[in-house]
Amino acid sequence: MALFAPEAPLGKLYSGMGIPITAALEKNVREHAGAKVLRVKLRPANADSKKGPLDAWKAMITDQEFSVVKGFILLANDPASLDRMLERAAAGGPEGSLPLKAVKTFGPGRMGYLDYEIIGYMKSILAFMPNNPGAELFAKAKPGEPMAIALTSGEGRSLIQLSVPLEPLRELSRAFKPGALPPAGAAEPAPEKKTKDR
Repeated sequence: MALFAPEAPLGKLYSGMGIPITAALEKNVREHAGAKVLRVKLRPANADSKKGPLDAWKAMITDQEFSVVKGFILLANDPASLDRMLERAAAGGPEGSLPLKAVKTFGPGRMGYLDYEIIGYMKSILAFMPNNPGAELFAKAKPGEPMAIALTSGEGRSLIQLSVPLEPLRELSRAFKPGALPPAGAAEPAPEKKTKDR
């Protein structure tokens, strides 16, 4: 929590973006699936100030609930989402209950894995910015297979691996230029036969 103090790194970061925030920690606010839940209350320090272009980002500064289970920190800004993670952890442990595409793609032994579904993520961000031109663009695009990312480091070297599915890129292309690409799974047009002039 000290990182959110006005002179601390995160406090300076938010202030530099024009969104100074206040933070408070509430311990043991509730319990679920045998785990105690803590809450970090985040508020814009100037929530009542004159409206401006950063209002959409202020709306994204929400309370965060978290719990520590079996050595893992589970965190969400939606209590129901956190409860589902806690239930999965209680049922079988995070390793067996969080099947990531990245783990299946690159195998075990990496330091970190990430499944990144850009269309769904951008939809959630742009929901706070309805007047943004990108909101209409991504509204037309359908979420799909995530990008798989794995990373590890050691002996002075870092390795980042990516597997990028093409269909989400095609989906974005369709949103940018409707009709520019055939529907997914459509047969490619037959090549034209060339004939000699006589």
